[in-house]
Amino acid sequence: QFGANLKFFETVEAAREAAQTTAKERDLTFISAYNDSEMICGGGTVGIEIYDDLADVDSVVVGVGGGGFASGICLALKALNPKIQIF
Repeated sequence: QFGANLKFFETVEAAREAAQTTAKERDLTFISAYNDSEMICGGGTVGIEIYDDLADVDSVVVGVGGGGFASGICLALKALNPKIQIF
């Protein structure tokens, strides 16, 4: 519907290289799903929002894709409540 062109690769490395090449060719910004400090900070913001809304929460389930966003959520929640369980 939005004109996406999905491509599949044999390895994560091959997919990353293709994405970086496409970004350069089209003058776009490549954002890593796991190796990007701003991705981790964005996840941290979500962790803070969870804590602000549910300060007494004792466990949180976090989905993992590349890992950067999830690591930010976990870092923030553990900093705010070291006893919280994260799955």
